[in-house]
Amino acid sequence: MSTRTFALDDSDNDVGVALNHLGYSFSTILACYDRIVAVQCRDFESHYTEVPRGSSVKQFLSFLWQDAVLLNIATLITTQYLLSMRGRPLHSGEMWHVLHLRGVLLHNINSALSDPIRGVSDQILVAVILFAAHELAYSSVEAYHVHMVGFVQMIDIRGGLAALGRYDPWIEKLIVWHDMNCTKIAGCQPYHLKAKGPSSLKKPSGNADMFRMRNKYKAR
Repeated sequence: MSTRTFALDDSDNDVGVALNHLGYSFSTILACYDRIVAVQCRDFESHYTEVPRGSSVKQFLSFLWQDAVLLNIATLITTQYLLSMRGRPLHSGEMWHVLHLRGVLLHNINSALSDPIRGVSDQILVAVILFAAHELAYSSVEAYHVHMVGFVQMIDIRGGLAALGRYDPWIEKLIVWHDMNCTKIAGCQPYHLKAKGPSSLKKPSGNADMFRMRNKYKAR
């Protein structure tokens, strides 16, 4: 079993086949996602000055390998980004493979959510908010709202956002930062404010280009 197959929990090679048809290897995807994370972490650290400069890239990339669902969403995000960089609309075959990657991810998220422990873990919380942002950037605002309503319910099951922060301040910061950037695209109130035990962290201003990966947030 290859590293990719094991890491993505992809025993049927669905992800591998899709990436091959789209012209990407898993190593190419990982290398590009590293660059995406580096760009976004610079912004994250600019809002939370108590976070040591440069530390969040290593922390997030290490966190990414703790659950296959996180690597699945990273693969989808990066694949969609690389395809968008081709500068043309996707043809039907490319779209089919992107939708297949999305379907694999949805299946894996739903499988994780069926486990009462794993389904509300830090890893799945982050996977859900990453997927919600991807849906917002590439699918629809309606899909984003559906995911975020469920996300708030997951936080509430964990005892609220402040409770998460007492256990791991980095997770609380990541959620607040992520939500504020999504809010700029969706034009709605931040979802983390709807969870019980709200965060007392300062709210980053957010930027609509962040998860669309445009302008200064483009991974180079």
